[in-house]
Amino acid sequence: MKQAKQVIPVRQTFAVRGILFLGVLLLVFLVMHPREGFASAKEGMTLWLNTLLPTLLPFMILTGILIHTGGIEKLLTPLAPVFRFLLGVDVYGGYVFLLGMLCGYPMGAKLASDLYEAGKISRSEAHYLTTFCNHASPLL
Repeated sequence: MKQAKQVIPVRQTFAVRGILFLGVLLLVFLVMHPREGFASAKEGMTLWLNTLLPTLLPFMILTGILIHTGGIEKLLTPLAPVFRFLLGVDVYGGYVFLLGMLCGYPMGAKLASDLYEAGKISRSEAHYLTTFCNHASPLL
């Protein structure tokens, strides 16, 4: 049996070539200016260590505990009708919504992924939740 030749759209190949060109351009810049590249990487890691990690780590640990102990259901069951009416999701989806709104990116996406992997929400519900729970926090 003869295999059909796969045709890649021109738009897709243009995007791949553009991304590849940008990657090579960044690599050339890093080779030509290693001191600036190192200083920028150091600044980025310092920002992550001093700001992002202390902010999100407690929420990630608490969320892991709540997912594995069933604490989400116990805490948010009284709000289930509200989540179902407003968002069309269950208690777990409401939890993703609340923490996504409070913590912002990347907590909304991480929670949706964790709950999907734990079998608490469906794939379509995880996709639905990431459309509006994966953004910058309003507190930002």
